[in-house]
Amino acid sequence: MLEALAYNQREGRTVAEALSDFRSASPPLEWLLEAAPPLRPRLFSAASSQRLRGPSVVQVLVALVRYSTPYKRPKVGLCSAYLASLDPEAAAAAGEEVRVAVWTERGCLRMPKSLATPLILVGPGTGVAPFRSFLEERYSIVAPHEAQLLQLQQQQQQQQLQRGHLLPHGAAGDGGAQGPQPSSGAEAAADLAAPAAQPPQQADAGGGGAAAAAGVAPCYLFFGCRGRTDDFYYRAQWEEYARAGVLHPRHGLITAFSREDAQQQAQQAQQAQEQEGGQEQGQAAGAADALPVPASAAAGAAATAGAALDGVVSAAAGGGGAPTAGGGRVYVTHRIREQGELLWELLSGGAVVYVSGSAQKMPAGVAAAFADVVARYGGMDKEAAVQYVRQLELKGRYHVEAWS
Repeated sequence: MLEALAYNQREGRTVAEALSDFRSASPPLEWLLEAAPPLRPRLFSAASSQRLRGPSVVQVLVALVRYSTPYKRPKVGLCSAYLASLDPEAAAAAGEEVRVAVWTERGCLRMPKSLATPLILVGPGTGVAPFRSFLEERYSIVAPHEAQLLQLQQQQQQQQLQRGHLLPHGAAGDGGAQGPQPSSGAEAAADLAAPAAQPPQQADAGGGGAAAAAGVAPCYLFFGCRGRTDDFYYRAQWEEYARAGVLHPRHGLITAFSREDAQQQAQQAQQAQEQEGGQEQGQAAGAADALPVPASAAAGAAATAGAALDGVVSAAAGGGGAPTAGGGRVYVTHRIREQGELLWELLSGGAVVYVSGSAQKMPAGVAAAFADVVARYGGMDKEAAVQYVRQLELKGRYHVEAWS
């Protein structure tokens, strides 16, 4: 009995896999139908906006599930492997269609009605899928203004070229830049009508660009994955949205590369230790020229300095949420704590938080990170900070969509 449990339940074998292992078995069809469970539906968040891509288009973000069983058998996810095997282009070339049974349901994430509400989006891995639809929805409103701004900029540059304010590359005749030429009354009026460039500090306060022209508040996306070359989903699209102001130009895309960042921090810590050790050796050598130092005292000083350096690294990790120099991985929860001052300012201004991803430890870890931010920058004790986050959820300003 125990062997049967280990073979079947622990390994999660399907009826088809069991029949493949025992080819001599020939159970009746009614037994197979009774033993084979119905396939569970797979639910995916829409990763696209119908407003941007059309009412008949829905895109999803699916990662191919790969794992090993307790007995080290490699397996792939049933649905994700099936979707990955589809080739619509090859089917179209052969005059065929690829059809997949789908239906739609209302999700639990609701965007605020006001476009002036900033959004804080926390979506590690494929959890970023619904936020792509959020950002595409806002970009669909911003895009016409972006085209108008681009056309206006081109017109202004052309006017300045005609007046000599801007010279093509290499156009200065004697090597010196030509000064502004006198403007006509009409051109001066056009200058006054054109929007003035914002100072850097004012432009940084909002989304800027076409989003500001459309009255759309900037969004702040916390995205985490293993590395920028592995599964950095929609990177080019995020960069475009930062230029348009849908994502904040400077703080709109905050990434946590769990493996790259951990390795980088470990290397930086090692370099810091080596530099500190070199300085200690130089100081010890200088002191030796002036006054002999017992070897035991020098060893004690080096040990004290090393302990102090470890304390600095640990303190930075505790305050900013970064891992210690021991090689701990970096996740979005670390980035949330690092950006605590910005997040508290946004929360105080009415921002709405959305969290999406795995239902294992991530949602609780993100809520704890926000509670730490509230406690530190809101001047609350731990219990009051936890209650603050709970109140955000009750008021519809903190939403979670998680799956197992």
